Amino acid sequence: MFKFVKKVFKKVFKKFHRKSRGSTLGPPSGRADAQLMVPEEQAMMEETSRTMINGDEDGGLAAVSVDAVGIEQAAETTQNAAIDWKGTAKVTWSGIEMLLKGAEKFLEGTPFSTPVAVINTLVEVIHNVSDNREDMCDMISQIQKRLETINTALVQSEVANERTNEFAKVLITQITKLHEMASRSFLKRTLTSDDDIRELKRVFQELEASTKDFHLTISLNIERNSFAILSSVEQHRLESLPRSRQARYDADVDSEAVGVTRGACTPGTRVEIIQRLVEWARKQSSEKSASVYWLNGSAGTGKSTIAYSVCKSLDAEDPNILGASFFCSRQLAELRERKCIIPSIVHQLALYSRSFATALLKANLASVDSSAKHMKDLLVEPWQNSASSRLPDFPPCLIVVDALDEARDGWEFLSELISTVEAGHLKGLKFLITSRREPKLVERCTALTSDFVCQLEEVTKNNIQHDILTFLSAELSNLSGTPQLKDLAERADGLFVYAATAARFISCGYPEERLPQLIRLLEAWPTRSDSIDELHVDQLYSQVLQDVFTSAGEVRRHRRLKILHIILCTEEPVSISVLSGLTCDSECSVDFVNRVIDDLHAVLYVSKHDGRIFWYHKSFYDFMCDSERSLAYTCNIVAQHALLAQGCFTIMKRDLRFNICDLPSSFLLDSEVSDLTERINKYITPLRPLLDYVCYHWAEHLDYGLRDVTVHAEVLTHLRAFCDDKLLFWIEIMNIISHEGECLTALRIACEALKVQCETENKVATVLLNDLKDAWNFATAFITNTLAASTPHLYISALAIYDGESKLLHRWKERFRGLTRLIGKRRREHLLTTLIKHNGEVTSVSFSHDDRYIVSASSDMTVRVWNAETGKEKLMLEGHTYDVNSASFSYDGRHIVSASYHDKTVRVWNAETGKEELMLEGHTNQVRSASFSHDDRYIVSASSDMTVRVWNAETGKEKLMLEGHTYDVNSASFSYDGRHIVSASYDKTVRVWNAETGKEELMLEGHTNGVNSASFSHDGQHIVSASSDKTVRVWNAETGKEELMLEGHTSLVLSASFSYDGRHIVSASYDKTVRVWNAETGKEELMLEGHTNYVNSASFSHNGQHIVSGSSDKTVQVWNAEIGKEELMLKGHTDFVSSALFSHDGQHIISASYDKTVRVWNAEIGMEKLMLEGHTAQVRSASFSHDGQHIVSASDDRTVRVWNAETGKEELMLEGHTSLVLSASFSHDGQHIVSASDDRTVRVWNAETGKEELMLEGHTSLVLSASFSYDGRHIVSASYDKTVRVWNAETGKEKLMLKGHTAQVRSASFSHDGQHIVSASYDKTVRVWNAETGKEELMLKGHTEGILSASFLHNGQHIVSAGIDNTVRVWNLEAGHSHPITSTSCDQPCLFYKTLAPASPQAWRVQQDGWLVSLHQERLLWLPSTLIPILRTPRCQLVISRLGDLTVDFSDACLSENWKECYMG
Repeated sequence: MFKFVKKVFKKVFKKFHRKSRGSTLGPPSGRADAQLMVPEEQAMMEETSRTMINGDEDGGLAAVSVDAVGIEQAAETTQNAAIDWKGTAKVTWSGIEMLLKGAEKFLEGTPFSTPVAVINTLVEVIHNVSDNREDMCDMISQIQKRLETINTALVQSEVANERTNEFAKVLITQITKLHEMASRSFLKRTLTSDDDIRELKRVFQELEASTKDFHLTISLNIERNSFAILSSVEQHRLESLPRSRQARYDADVDSEAVGVTRGACTPGTRVEIIQRLVEWARKQSSEKSASVYWLNGSAGTGKSTIAYSVCKSLDAEDPNILGASFFCSRQLAELRERKCIIPSIVHQLALYSRSFATALLKANLASVDSSAKHMKDLLVEPWQNSASSRLPDFPPCLIVVDALDEARDGWEFLSELISTVEAGHLKGLKFLITSRREPKLVERCTALTSDFVCQLEEVTKNNIQHDILTFLSAELSNLSGTPQLKDLAERADGLFVYAATAARFISCGYPEERLPQLIRLLEAWPTRSDSIDELHVDQLYSQVLQDVFTSAGEVRRHRRLKILHIILCTEEPVSISVLSGLTCDSECSVDFVNRVIDDLHAVLYVSKHDGRIFWYHKSFYDFMCDSERSLAYTCNIVAQHALLAQGCFTIMKRDLRFNICDLPSSFLLDSEVSDLTERINKYITPLRPLLDYVCYHWAEHLDYGLRDVTVHAEVLTHLRAFCDDKLLFWIEIMNIISHEGECLTALRIACEALKVQCETENKVATVLLNDLKDAWNFATAFITNTLAASTPHLYISALAIYDGESKLLHRWKERFRGLTRLIGKRRREHLLTTLIKHNGEVTSVSFSHDDRYIVSASSDMTVRVWNAETGKEKLMLEGHTYDVNSASFSYDGRHIVSASYHDKTVRVWNAETGKEELMLEGHTNQVRSASFSHDDRYIVSASSDMTVRVWNAETGKEKLMLEGHTYDVNSASFSYDGRHIVSASYDKTVRVWNAETGKEELMLEGHTNGVNSASFSHDGQHIVSASSDKTVRVWNAETGKEELMLEGHTSLVLSASFSYDGRHIVSASYDKTVRVWNAETGKEELMLEGHTNYVNSASFSHNGQHIVSGSSDKTVQVWNAEIGKEELMLKGHTDFVSSALFSHDGQHIISASYDKTVRVWNAEIGMEKLMLEGHTAQVRSASFSHDGQHIVSASDDRTVRVWNAETGKEELMLEGHTSLVLSASFSHDGQHIVSASDDRTVRVWNAETGKEELMLEGHTSLVLSASFSYDGRHIVSASYDKTVRVWNAETGKEKLMLKGHTAQVRSASFSHDGQHIVSASYDKTVRVWNAETGKEELMLKGHTEGILSASFLHNGQHIVSAGIDNTVRVWNLEAGHSHPITSTSCDQPCLFYKTLAPASPQAWRVQQDGWLVSLHQERLLWLPSTLIPILRTPRCQLVISRLGDLTVDFSDACLSENWKECYMG
């Protein structure tokens, strides 16, 4: 358009300037128009013409951007105001000039020689009229403003020349009249004559009407040209909407790609109803009820063809009306799911409406994941936001939704639509809905007036019969006019589906065979008088089936019927080859199936697009599923699903196998297999699409099939065989083809199906349910962790390290050899997955009510939403300006509420889009907690401002402020019935409030420290609270009486809540554990350890099967909450191990802990021998005297204590340090004790009398450790100042300062020969130094957190260390006893590792992501984070931990290319 305009203007105006420059403009005499133009105007016009000829600097035409509704807005601003006509002449001139540029031929015979002459006349007339008659200003203003907008619109839009010329003719005609008036000097008079005024008004009215119509035309042209203004990125965003491409009425209909037959009514039929609907669609109406029209009728009455005809008619005759269409169909998933309707509609609307497309792109398109949000976020808000960019005169936009009864929960869509329309949120949109009269749909449509409801059965019978006869005559043209065809039309009884099916039935074969076929059909007509609506079509369907099935023998009849039944019951339409495979019958070949489909051509057809099989009409499906109608041909849906489930298991048994893609090495990730695609094409593609179908849909068929009690035994037998033999290989293939999410979904569906069977006390189902739960947990642990990136490690790692109670997994393991072994003791593994994304502490976690999602809050100022099944992050909510302390879902799952510390706000978010919807302000200090009431109407928040506040969840308005607590309120939540609120506070109380009045009803006292959390049980009868006094307490919610005190946590408890059934309580603590308690007895049933820092929050899933926890270690962890046999409880410290040392003879190890105890262990087997109690605070250090008779310990209680090593009796208490004593040890001769303290000093004591003899000063921060050399001549000390120092033990003078550690040094000691010093640091390393020179000689890594203590064994070849990870490690300083060997059975080296002796120091190491890798970075094994702390790493010979002690045994392990040999079959 730009190039065209520029070209025309250059041609026209260059010619014009050559002829006219310097002369007056106008008719041949020149005078008339010249008198109308002043010099300033002519100069302005010439400048405009130069601009329009030469273009702007960018080479395009200069244009003024005017909004599509600029006319209406401008009219308002100029009303009753003086108009500067001359000042706007340039814009007006250029607007009409562009319009008339291509219409100069129409100037012939007029007073004007050029378009400019026309403009001069109009400008002067307007100027004079405005001077004489101000009462005409409004009309002239409307004309002028529209012309200004037309100026822009002509540049932006390509309007058909014919329409442009028509408008130009009208303008020239009317302006010619004005010119004649001007020539008579008519306009300079006072215009007192009524005739004069009427004549002038009539001219301007015609100008105004024509301008308005033309402006509407070009505005619509711009509005409908959506993609022209969108960038490629914006176009891609619209195209990426997960819509149904087959939903539009005419989607690939010629090729039947939509999989369902669609077409218009036969010409001459349904004329009246189609015309009525088209007129309704075109008509502007202010009535809300007029915006929805419901066309309904029983099956086969022609609703869809009418809807199609309406769409087709509007597209052909008035393309500005039809905005979108969605034709539902039960046969295709994307056409039967409610969630697909609005995304498909808004995509079509975006192509229809430029303004809507722009607004939609500004919406958060993440809403497509939730149908509950579609109406508001994808349709209503963008449509409302774009309203200001559309002219009020725009015609209504029609959206057609056909066969809504075939959409799952279609009634919910209709209900929401009607409510939205009634609220006035979709002005300008009209909806034509067609459906059967299903009860729920009828109920929703009661709000519609009768004028906008049409029931097709009520249409005049004569009209319908005429239409059907017309249709039949068109379809069976050689029978047209025969009495038999007329008889058939009468017997159709108004059902078009009958007529269509009959036509297909009769038309098969040669034309000469059609009349006999018709006669035979009529003769089979029933004589029963008790006919019902379906009787006519039922008889026809029965006739079709009789023709296909009665001629075959019993066996072939059964096979044919089986094929038909499978077609009716597949979860999605399938091809002929897949259908053949699903029969699991070699006689049902592709050719045989193809013949059956051909014979059933009257009711079935094969899509030309993808070869899948469909039925023509849903009425046939309904007929086949009703035993009273289809009789011997009935399809028992439940029984057929059971057969399909068995078929799926049979096919998977045949096709699934170990290492199906022949993956080459266990060392490689799948992405590192260079020819993975070729392998998939070679080994999997030939089995597709049949294998795809059974792998995706076996669980759905199982779910339906188990509803038939007569087939339970057989189905469960197949399921058991599948679980034992192929389920593991099924997980493998689903992982390879990246459908791991569907894998977990299928297992969940299967578990839910079996759970129903267990309620009937089916023992087989109970066993299988347990197996499938174990499989689900196993698959989850594999799929949601990093090892899933390497499919071989489904076996090499996931299966190899399993050591639980599952009988199924043990049966799997029995079929494998050469798996890496984990030797030793460990707790049962409950951790399923760890979610690592937060960049700060995770302060709060909880499940959505449906258990599909997890929400977490963090100190990184974000709230994150996770898929609870796959562990993938779905949303990150940003907006808070400080730490977020709390986040939870509304009960309907549509919103999330969060509370923040220092920004003092509560925020409400859209749970689908992540968009912030409300910010609640009012608290004057940190907000610590926020949650919804069960009905989602209110939000309750707790704050450090000592108040609890209740807010309206929809408006954000504060409703109540509850005051009474005397310190920070940490938690507040509603009871399930919404009648009460419970709050917990640092004032050591729990309080119960009336949620309606805000009155305090109970105060629960008993905790001896601040209460961090309190919540109701689901039944409202109990309250559970968690406190910094290390206890969890259960209270009677009615009386306030304490009923249980749960003790076990070793530090403050930060969170506690009930399971949904009230049988268990889960608590989270500062001691890094999550614990599960019996809510009735108070007994601890489970302790979950895996977090490496404080656990701030823990809660059950709604179904009680899982627990989610959030920690200061920045992770969210999901646990299996199932409590099996008694958990392995190894004796050990219950808090940090601060020190661990060997006895001089190497037979014992002594350890000190923050749990205030000193313990003595057997050094060979790790068994506890003695526990010393007496210190009143954390014990920092403990060590033996050289003769082994005494033990010395140092504590935060500022004392050093000496104990009898045999009896454990305390013998001395040394006092003198002015702060915590962090270390104490004997000299070799036992005569002295050296201690180190927080007071920055090292002190030497007489071991017999307890007298202080020496004080060493020099460290610049607290001294954490001090010990003598073997000869007693030196003392070595370690400090928070990151240094190790060596002192003269006699004079106290500093000799050496050792630097190298990058964090505080917690421990330092000499080797027995005095030549080396070993130090332990919070930098997670143990270092060995030369005691003479101070040079670092060795650095040992393996602890997963800071190391608190390290010392040499007497022989100097081993070091023992203790860390914050609650483990004690023994390190071998020798070169090691094993080494990698090369396997000769492979082309490439294959590593085998033997660890009967300590593992080779260089054999492998542990990466942060859990992989154990070799020197060459080969992935040997993957371990979960819970096992890493108790794993003996290279050089480590022993781990002492209450969690266990594990050694990796790679002996005989099948690794690298040999991994293929691990399966024995």
